[in-house]
Amino acid sequence: MNQKNIISTDILNQLKSSGFPAAFLPYHFITQITEIYDDLPTRRTSTAFIENVMKRFHNHQPPDISFEPLSFLIVTYPSEPSQVVLNENGKQTTIPIPPTYLDDAEQSQKLNDVLKSAVQGYQTAHAKGISQKLLAVYSGLGKYGRNNICYTNEFGSFFNLRAYYTNIPCEDTSYPIAFLDSCESCELCKQNCPTGAIDQYPVINAEKCLTLHNENKQSFPDWIPQSSHHTLIGCLRCQEICPHNKPILAKSRHTLDLNESETQTLLSSNLEAYPIELTQKLKQFGFYEFMLPVLGRNARMALLNNHNGE
Repeated sequence: MNQKNIISTDILNQLKSSGFPAAFLPYHFITQITEIYDDLPTRRTSTAFIENVMKRFHNHQPPDISFEPLSFLIVTYPSEPSQVVLNENGKQTTIPIPPTYLDDAEQSQKLNDVLKSAVQGYQTAHAKGISQKLLAVYSGLGKYGRNNICYTNEFGSFFNLRAYYTNIPCEDTSYPIAFLDSCESCELCKQNCPTGAIDQYPVINAEKCLTLHNENKQSFPDWIPQSSHHTLIGCLRCQEICPHNKPILAKSRHTLDLNESETQTLLSSNLEAYPIELTQKLKQFGFYEFMLPVLGRNARMALLNNHNGE
């Protein structure tokens, strides 16, 4: 094993032993990644959506960092099943939260500490504008599912990703874009998709995905059925039905319990900003700042859907 492989392997072993499976991808694969982004208009019909994706990517390439990147380092750690319990008129309603939407401050700090120790003598910078799941698949760390979500052997699709530019030398290898073998004969996620976004395998119609619409403050399109709404943000239908996630979903839930006053405040239709106490509670649970404006609206829709199903 040559010296650069020894260095990168040692770093990966340190990360994995601390609970952070990781992989390197040579930086020169940015050329191949750029080609994928530039080819998006030929494979997708949604002009506005694609233009936004491409703009974000090209705005961050080449990266504005203080060193010459030699590799990407992609790191994973678990995102435990989570939920919010609303209390209204003496009744409790549980609304799930899909993975990746919560910032696990403890895990993030642990990762920062482990990474700092593991890469001593080298430099890292957060990779911006690039699909982290694309980097994970190219590095061999994960595979795509039929639902276009990334899966790993350790965590199913319930994990967080962190990707970094680094000046760490690594082996000049990558993996072809791969999909879970079981997806070829399984259509559970397609059958469970509430908006029909999972269609032509292996590409989904991103603009039909509920996640795209309940992450922004614009009004929901009329074609989205009321029965689709079930989470506080994002969508969980394709992941909750997936056989690869069964062991993860069997675990206990990370739960935020809102009392009746907090629930009423969250559900308020005229609220421009939450009171500081509720804002702090939501952030401490892990919600990012940009998500807060849509939580109340999404909660109302999910609650209405829940009541209609009684």
